[in-house]
Amino acid sequence: MERDLISRMRRELDKLQENKKKINNLVHEGVISERFGKYLEYFSMLNFSTIEAEAYAREGNRQGSISSLVGGRTILDSIASLYIEHLMQGEDCQHYQNFYELAKEKYENSESKCCNLLESN
Repeated sequence: MERDLISRMRRELDKLQENKKKINNLVHEGVISERFGKYLEYFSMLNFSTIEAEAYAREGNRQGSISSLVGGRTILDSIASLYIEHLMQGEDCQHYQNFYELAKEKYENSESKCCNLLESN
């Protein structure tokens, strides 16, 4: 089973790296702002972290799951910091607030799922 986990994490990491390239290209081409690109990059990282945490939880690896959730929480905090920075600059940030709420919901759902998986193991 651990081999399957390692294979899945490698695929997810490849996806994360590919997303980062795509985001950088969109920023470079002027399709999206650098600021929004940073939100997308953080969200991709959060997605990876939650997938990793859930995979560890399925395997019954409590420490791996917790470590991944801590990493995800750090990324969520980074998204919140960007959002607060934009608010303090007096910008209209409704779409950034929506983005933060989506990231927060994703993290909380993953955290709950990991707890349930770990309790059942």
